Amino acid sequence: MFNSAILEVVLGLIFVYSLLAILVTQINIVISNIFNLRARHLKNAVRELILDPTIQARFLTHPLIALVKRPLDPNRPLSAQGAERVVESGTSSEVTWIAPSVFADVMVDLISAQAAQAENLYAPLLRIGATVLDPVQQAQLQQIVRQIQTQNAGMDALHQFVAALPDASDRQALAQALADLEAKLLEFGAESGPLITLLQGMRNVESPEFQRALDTLLKTARNIEEARLRLETWFDKSMEQVTETYRRLMQYISLGVGLALAILLNVDTLQLARTLWDDPAIRETLVIAADSALTTGELARQIEAATTGLAEATPAPTQVLPDPNDPGGAADFIPDLTPQPAPTLEDQREALLDLGESAATTALTIENLLSLRLPIGWHYTIVEETAPLALGADPLTDTRNLWNYIPTNNPANWLGLFFRKLIGIALTTIAVSQGAPFWFDLMNRIARGGRSS
Repeated sequence: MFNSAILEVVLGLIFVYSLLAILVTQINIVISNIFNLRARHLKNAVRELILDPTIQARFLTHPLIALVKRPLDPNRPLSAQGAERVVESGTSSEVTWIAPSVFADVMVDLISAQAAQAENLYAPLLRIGATVLDPVQQAQLQQIVRQIQTQNAGMDALHQFVAALPDASDRQALAQALADLEAKLLEFGAESGPLITLLQGMRNVESPEFQRALDTLLKTARNIEEARLRLETWFDKSMEQVTETYRRLMQYISLGVGLALAILLNVDTLQLARTLWDDPAIRETLVIAADSALTTGELARQIEAATTGLAEATPAPTQVLPDPNDPGGAADFIPDLTPQPAPTLEDQREALLDLGESAATTALTIENLLSLRLPIGWHYTIVEETAPLALGADPLTDTRNLWNYIPTNNPANWLGLFFRKLIGIALTTIAVSQGAPFWFDLMNRIARGGRSS
């Protein structure tokens, strides 16, 4: 077709590599779905990022995250042992990605909650106010403090309120309490109420390593918005490393799957190239199939479907809320992991359909590959002692016959056959590991060049 045997052999090999690479990607999808690789990898990355056991457990089970579907009451204590059991209780397959903004919001919520373990910084001021002020003044003071804590308001309104008090003794008592409050706030280096709560919660984090990491990250933040932005950036940078690690893992899996396919299907590059060179009929059939797959766009559609299926999905997390009927009162809450939330029949059906669709697509690709009638696959045929053949190949040199690889059956040829097969399988494995898009692009270039010449 291209008036060049070498070009047609190369095009035929690349077409076979493309089909095998598509098959490897499809098998990777099946493996990823069966073992829930994406979600497990994300969960492990979060565990390496959040070193505090209790915060780790509450993060993974948070309704906005739901990597672990365990309802936890945020108002009940959680021991380190209980946190470990929660984290190890299973991984949701529905969550494979977390938005940095969601990570920051959840972390601010969880770390700020740690501040409840210590007395509120504004509590002494409010206690003195409750002692010396009338109810109307108390309500005004509480409103100002609430604005400072929740709306990033400054301290000016509080100073003006104290300075405007008509009673000198009341004014002096609250002024002293306000001075003590500002001295404590100075330790945090901020006036923002939400940021103060966050920084105070950091001091109550149990893990020294995680506390040190948070302190380095957030101690110079000027307001809660900047703190959130720093948490987002921290998570985003960490996820870049996680993505790279996941891709490397999938490359290793692809290499293993490619090697397994090359061995099981006996796709030997050396043998295939020699057959295509020696047999013009097979070569022409393969080149026609490759050209048809290119011109009709079928190969492009198969590659797109395979690569899209393997790409990281971003489904919306399912919210799992705490059980309102769960009895409280335990001083050290260790959750009962027996009643795991079971997936619905619809969820199970959808998962099985996805897995079945992936398996069916894989089987179809294998069928398409075998339909090309290529010199692949194994057979076991006992070779009888016969006189040397005047025409045709020596059956003892047949690289597809497993019988020839047994040393006692074929003492003169088995070692050479073995090493030649080893090289051919290795070349196929390395080629397939480059990925279908690489070979598709190269095949397009060769086909265009061949047609133009």
